[in-house]
Amino acid sequence: FGVIADIENMQTLLFNFFNKINEGKKITGSDFYIAVPTDVTEVEKRAFYELVVDSKVKAKNVYVVDKPVADAIGAGLDVTSSKGIMVVNIGAETTEISVLSLGGIVISRTIKIGGSKLDESIIAAVRKEYNLIIGKRTAEKLKIELGSAVCSNDSEEVFTDGYGRNVISGLPVSVKVSSKVIQSAIADPLHQIMDSVKVMLERTPPELAADIIDKGIVITGGGSLVDGINLLLAQELKVPVFVAESPLTCVAEGTGVLLDNIYMIER
Repeated sequence: FGVIADIENMQTLLFNFFNKINEGKKITGSDFYIAVPTDVTEVEKRAFYELVVDSKVKAKNVYVVDKPVADAIGAGLDVTSSKGIMVVNIGAETTEISVLSLGGIVISRTIKIGGSKLDESIIAAVRKEYNLIIGKRTAEKLKIELGSAVCSNDSEEVFTDGYGRNVISGLPVSVKVSSKVIQSAIADPLHQIMDSVKVMLERTPPELAADIIDKGIVITGGGSLVDGINLLLAQELKVPVFVAESPLTCVAEGTGVLLDNIYMIER
């Protein structure tokens, strides 16, 4: 859910990453900027701060920024404007839907549906349709190659190899998996995301909602790479929807921009 469950292991991971980035050189007094989800408690947010402060990296300053703000900046949006902005980050485990204005978050909501939920739906569908047990890596491969948010009876059916274990014999086998099966499998979780976005639009103040209808919604995160997901949202919500230019790195790039705009960061 984007929070720290084991601080000791996280400190070890942070220290190893820090050494790898700096090629083993001993560097102290660095500033750290952390993008934190909005739907966390103050205690959970404090854990991010203490993760760095109490680690071996010898941080000089630690700054905390809301993840949706960094996400929007990384997507090239002007968060300082009074205009309303909606950003939908579809990650691996969660989807974070946020409305921003004047550099801050107006409303935000996180739902526990993301790319992993799509993979689980694909695993269940393949088992039911083909008596084939597949792993998450194969499910993700099928999602990338065959997954589409927008499908119709007229769309061309394509196939790709799916490798796994037969439910009855227990032996490893390969079957031709249909794009229709994959598209049907991911339809339900995608519509749950769409319904949550719709609820957030309904809760958005009218003036900001008008801005969003005019300028559109930006989607980021790995889940935004599902073919046609912007078209699905646009058709159902009657609002323009765009995929960010670099959806996988928006948060990191936005945090980088904030390095030169420290006044926008809550310490």
